[in-house]
Amino acid sequence: MNIAEPKIYDVVVVGAGSMGMSAGYELARRGVKVLLVDAYNPPHKEGSHHGDTRLIRHAYSGDPAYIDLALRADTLWQELEQLSGSELLVRSGVLNLADRKVYSFGGRVTDAQQRGVKAELLEAAEIRRRWPGLTLPESFTAMYEPEAGYLYSERCISAYRKLALAHGAELLTDTPVLNVTAREGGVTVHTAGGDIHGASAILSAGAWFSGLAPFVQLPIKAVRKVVGWFESSPDYAAGSFPGFTLGAEEGGYYGFPSIGGAASRSAGMIPGRNGSRASRSGHSAVRRAMKATSAACWRLTCQVRLDGC
Repeated sequence: MNIAEPKIYDVVVVGAGSMGMSAGYELARRGVKVLLVDAYNPPHKEGSHHGDTRLIRHAYSGDPAYIDLALRADTLWQELEQLSGSELLVRSGVLNLADRKVYSFGGRVTDAQQRGVKAELLEAAEIRRRWPGLTLPESFTAMYEPEAGYLYSERCISAYRKLALAHGAELLTDTPVLNVTAREGGVTVHTAGGDIHGASAILSAGAWFSGLAPFVQLPIKAVRKVVGWFESSPDYAAGSFPGFTLGAEEGGYYGFPSIGGAASRSAGMIPGRNGSRASRSGHSAVRRAMKATSAACWRLTCQVRLDGC
């Protein structure tokens, strides 16, 4: 599209990742005149959607609204699968592991079951019996969600993109937003290629939010998560091993089974190493700053907690 041509949209979506692209589709299918603007060409490696998979769970603590939101999201992912004809959601089950010294599942299972979510508490011996690849001390317990699983995140973005465009949405790629200003009756999105006008805007810039200051200032930080790929035995193959989360004294971790013969993937966040405030330059710096010490710490934890990982 040519920004030089004056055009006013009902909604301008800044950031066409997971949130932005899905919002653009939902607006377009309702007949809203919508433009999505992204600094890159989604799906891409500069957003939080980058990578093959993301876990989807339903049993959350806190307000029951979180469970309702997760269930609604699950329904929408199923609808997207049907509309796109692509496999997006795999119900591998998710095993949430935790050392009692770090975390207790408490009433989380009860809250989930009251809202129709299947979840069960497991002790260490039962965990080892069901998944022989796991070696856990007796202090560990788990909450297992058999209907949880993982999403093919980049496929999801591609599916939403195709459907949004089919419903008349416009997409402007490789166009960083420099600023956003509000005026009576609308907003203006400023880019190097020109200004874009809309009656309203959705800001879904993720880790790039600080680049929109001073129009919006949120306490968002880019967080470094160390990701590792491990050659694994058949015990960890998709279809027999679930997605998992792990809460231990060393930190919080999550991972996936070996999918299609690929190495199993896990990610962790080392306590006390939470990155720095995000900016256009800061985000990239944090992404490059992953040190060998963090990787070594994460790998040691994985090897201690997950036998054969």
